[in-house]
Amino acid sequence: MSFEIDVASIDTALEMRDEHLRGADWFNTQVHPRAVFVSRAVRRGERANYVIEGDLTLRGVTLPVAFDAALTGRAVNPWTQAPVVGFKAVATISRGAYGMGAFPGALSDEVRLKVEIELTSQNDVNQ
Repeated sequence: MSFEIDVASIDTALEMRDEHLRGADWFNTQVHPRAVFVSRAVRRGERANYVIEGDLTLRGVTLPVAFDAALTGRAVNPWTQAPVVGFKAVATISRGAYGMGAFPGALSDEVRLKVEIELTSQNDVNQ
C-alpha cells in the first residue's frame, strides 16, 4: 500500500497560516511538493486492528513509521464489482526529525497523522 499527498493542499481554514506552513520553515512545498508513504509490512493485531509499517517521506527525509489501523468496513465496488476495504489509521511522528523544528518551546515535536484509506486490489485500479 502507498499514498501520496499534495502538501500544498494543506487547509487549516486560515490562509495566512497555510501559506506559512507551505514555506521553508515547515513543509517547503516549492522544493518538496509531496508527502509519500510506502508500506513494507502489514501485521494483524487484535480483532479488526492492524499495524501498517512503512516509510514516510516529508521534506526529502524518509523515516520508518507505523500506523495503527482499524478496519472500518468492507464493500464491493459497484462499477467494477471488485472488493474494497476501508481503514482509519493513526501514526505519531517527530516533526523535528523531518526538519520542521520551528517554535520548539511553543509547539510539541510529536504530531499525529490521521488518514482514512480505501483499498482495492491492484487489478481493480486498471479497470
